Amino acid sequence: SAKRCDYNCGGFALGLYNWYLPYPQEMRNEISMIFGDWKCSYRKTMKIMVNYIVDTLPVRVIKSLKHLDEQTEYCVAFGLSKGDFHYIKRYKQGVWYHKMGGSYHIQRMEEEEVFSKRGWIGGKYNSKIVLLAVKKRQFRG
Repeated sequence: SAKRCDYNCGGFALGLYNWYLPYPQEMRNEISMIFGDWKCSYRKTMKIMVNYIVDTLPVRVIKSLKHLDEQTEYCVAFGLSKGDFHYIKRYKQGVWYHKMGGSYHIQRMEEEEVFSKRGWIGGKYNSKIVLLAVKKRQFRG
């Protein structure tokens, strides 16, 4: 099983337990250029990343938590900062957790912060957020 330092916020929140980047490897340079020009293009970056996530994983975009099918899905919030992205995972009872990059720590985040206009983690991640409904894994035993 993966050690906590081997997966990032995306690998944690999406249940992949690897170092997950929300774009194809071959777009790496383009993404860093877009990221550098934050003012005019974080929306473009967000669109590229969300499209990639939805195209490659059992995930759909939802407008609000009431569009979540709690039986088969859980919610992940996705946001950007200048030069970075972050995911926060919602567990049962509406408790949110996230993990910073290669850190070992999984931390709780209050729902007020998840939906705060000020952004996450001291306002570092301050883009509009996108809510993702992620299919729960179907374990066969």
